[in-house]
Amino acid sequence: EYRKGWDVLLKSYLEVVYGVDGVALYLLTNPYYSDGNFRNKTVEFVENSDLEKPVTSWAPVYVIDSHIAETDFVTVPSLMNQPRAIKGL
Repeated sequence: EYRKGWDVLLKSYLEVVYGVDGVALYLLTNPYYSDGNFRNKTVEFVENSDLEKPVTSWAPVYVIDSHIAETDFVTVPSLMNQPRAIKGL
């Protein structure tokens, strides 16, 4: 669903993060609301975009299309204690 902004998120991520940065993007999809082909949609989006392929490699993007229990989600406080960097700001 484009209304969710996954295309904006993906493009922004790929514009500032590269494969050598040690960062990954996880896109959690809801199988009830998609046609089950979201991985291909993301690939097609990148191929049809004006994004230039980096010299090194694309930053990893993982599409999760299966249910994840709420207890398996990383909580915000645990993220706050992790080392992090913001590139491009």
